Amino acid sequence: MKLVETWVKAPFLKKSQLLVVGECVQTTFPDAYKKFEKGRIVLTSCPEAEMHSLITNKLATILVCAQPKDVTVLTVDGSPHCFGLHAALSQALFLTNAKTPSHHYVIVNGKALEVSP
Repeated sequence: MKLVETWVKAPFLKKSQLLVVGECVQTTFPDAYKKFEKGRIVLTSCPEAEMHSLITNKLATILVCAQPKDVTVLTVDGSPHCFGLHAALSQALFLTNAKTPSHHYVIVNGKALEVSP
């Protein structure tokens, strides 16, 4: 489901493990994606099509309202737009002072590599 179209107080978000994933990841790199989706609530977003501030505000509000157990971002290498998802999560954590664990992964040559926030 799309991040910006998801209600921040949806019961399924409460205390969940979130996966924020670039919109194109599921179809472009299905094998890498499948390793991350299990047991997580998947929220897709495309910073090329959606305003960065909207993504940041939505994530910040989810952090406060739903208090997820953790948030993982998964994007593709070589996309300057996808970088915005990593930045949006870092900014949302900063703005809310949330202590929610976060993990950042970028798919390079078909493999997901963890990167620093």
